[in-house]
Amino acid sequence: MNTIIGIFAKPLGYLLVALHNIIGNYGISLIILTTIVKVCLYPLYIKQMKSTIGASAISGKIKQIRQKYANDKETMNIKIQELYKQEGVNPAGGCLPALIQMPILFALFALLRDPLSYIKDNTILIASHESFLWMADLSHPDKWILPILAGIATYISFSISKYTSFNYFLLFNNRSGVTFLTNCSSVIRGTAFHSTGPDSFDILEDHLFLINEAGVLDDVVSPKDDRYDNILRQSEDKGSLHRLKSQQYLLPGFIDTHVHAPQWAQVGKALDADLPVWLNDHTFPLEAAYKNTDFAETIYKDLVRTLLANGTTTAQYFGSVHNEPNKVLAEICASEGQHAYIGKVVMDLPSQCPDYYRDPSPQAALDATEDFLTYCRDLNGRTRQDIVGVVTPRFIPTCSDEVLYGLGDLARHYDAPVQSHCSEGDWEHAHVLERTGLSDTQAHLKYGLLTNKTTLAHSVYLSDSDAALYKEHGAAIAHSPLSNILFAGAVCPVKRRLEQGLSISLATDISAGYTPSMFDSMRQAILSSRLLSTGTDFSKSPVERGGIPHSVIDFRQAFYMATVGGATALHVNAGQFRKGCRFDAFVFDCLASQSQTRQYDTDSLADMLQKIIFTGQRQNITALWVSGKPVSLH
Repeated sequence: MNTIIGIFAKPLGYLLVALHNIIGNYGISLIILTTIVKVCLYPLYIKQMKSTIGASAISGKIKQIRQKYANDKETMNIKIQELYKQEGVNPAGGCLPALIQMPILFALFALLRDPLSYIKDNTILIASHESFLWMADLSHPDKWILPILAGIATYISFSISKYTSFNYFLLFNNRSGVTFLTNCSSVIRGTAFHSTGPDSFDILEDHLFLINEAGVLDDVVSPKDDRYDNILRQSEDKGSLHRLKSQQYLLPGFIDTHVHAPQWAQVGKALDADLPVWLNDHTFPLEAAYKNTDFAETIYKDLVRTLLANGTTTAQYFGSVHNEPNKVLAEICASEGQHAYIGKVVMDLPSQCPDYYRDPSPQAALDATEDFLTYCRDLNGRTRQDIVGVVTPRFIPTCSDEVLYGLGDLARHYDAPVQSHCSEGDWEHAHVLERTGLSDTQAHLKYGLLTNKTTLAHSVYLSDSDAALYKEHGAAIAHSPLSNILFAGAVCPVKRRLEQGLSISLATDISAGYTPSMFDSMRQAILSSRLLSTGTDFSKSPVERGGIPHSVIDFRQAFYMATVGGATALHVNAGQFRKGCRFDAFVFDCLASQSQTRQYDTDSLADMLQKIIFTGQRQNITALWVSGKPVSLH
């Protein structure tokens, strides 16, 4: 053994002499020599790590083979060897790199302990007795400080190794064709629901959801995946595992595509009034009050927190005419952790707008809109989540032609989203037709406001040719079932629009919609479709009631519109639990205090999704993430 150590120790000694001749300090030379050796051995360490992880990754399969062939040892050994060959794993692969490193490390230790046994150089004889830092003589061992420092270093190294081993596992364990990122920050274990289309959904039972530092899903791992047990164990060791409890389910965060932020203060008021009275006597005076930014801050903070607590991780807001309160809203969304699409409301036509609440001129409206777009762009660069400025004509009746054309130009120049109202009621639809000679949809196209980034609220009174324009240009409908019942006087034929291939999202339409809950909006969308299908006048026969057959939607379409439909409308990779999707999600707890959602042994998981949609409430939401970051539910 001494001979073998000497074979490696002598070349290391020559290197030490060379380093000392260059540097002139024995202590520093020792440090550099040790570093060089560690760097040279690092590839072997990596190979050892990869081999160990590879063996660990197939441990579950080996366990299954041993259980299956427990009574046939010969076959068991053959199957295990076949598995090793198939997976490219050498069971002894972790030992060989260690064996190669061992004599070199022993030789280094021997050289440092007794250099004169391997170096015949008088300069080293003298140098080995030099002082270095607190050590008076490098030839004598340090009995206190170095052992303490070594212990601390060992502890730190062990702690880091737990993290790095997890990351190496994620990086190299890609036998199923999935490459993991090394910055996985957390893993959630539980059962999740997500929509896969208007008529379908997936149940991800007891899956692992791997979230990286950017708040994006690195992968979703099934219990049938060979990597499952190892990821579970490694994430638990790392302290990054979050386990859902029994009767807790993971759902994608809701995406509300139409909210009038200033109207939050009047939710539940004046809903017995006609639309013109509701606007002129109640809504416009309230929105004008937001010129006071202190008032705006109080209301907006409450609104954003309330929406988050109801599971809405993304909201598209109409702001007010004045920019300062709009900026307050943007800052609050950024600080509270909600994705926000916000528009400075434009309304400049004196004949349709009160003097106290309108843009003073078309140019002033355009300048203010551009200012807000650039403000949001700058703010977005400083936030984890999306803060996006939206071109926002209130609706065509309140806007001059000049300002509408100008807004279309701004949308094109900044590649900005557009939001407005379209064909909400008889009055609006008829007004636009009389003024422009075009349908509301055609007029939006004329002004350059019908784009693949346009979301138009309501869209109840569309002709089939209007619907075709939506599809052709990629515009989306923000379906607002509650406000349609109260103010539109009609029901949007959602089923027909979906079958026509239109993009449809769901919205609360606060405050014409009286609830911040997307659960309520989903339920109302379902109920409204049934009324549309059957008609409502009991005095007439079913044939005479005026219903539209085959108009009924169910919980599947409602769930789709509240999640994937909103993500599609806003062009964001969210609303689902798929690799590469933004992790916006919440925990739905059936056992939460005052929960009205019950789960019994007779309920399948598919039953539970339906129950959640029909009975879910704010109190059922017990945890929330936006872009992978936990958000307070206040």
